[in-house]
Amino acid sequence: MPIQSSQSLRVIDSRTLAYGSGRTIQINRLPGACPGLHPLTTLIIETTSGNYCRGDRVRGVDAGMNIPGPSCGLGNWETYRRP
Repeated sequence: MPIQSSQSLRVIDSRTLAYGSGRTIQINRLPGACPGLHPLTTLIIETTSGNYCRGDRVRGVDAGMNIPGPSCGLGNWETYRRP
């Protein structure tokens, strides 16, 4: 999925991320829970393609902390459209 600066990847819970805005939202369900990811986490995304792809790595950093949490791989993307 192409990365757009007007949209942000955000944490829903420790194994679910969302990307997009407006009527179309992309949901990524990580293969397992990722320790350190929660809704207030700042995300660090490690991608080499300019897209958010399955297998790209994400990790979280809590406010006031300098050391990020463990790295976890993205799963498959699912598209949801609001009526």
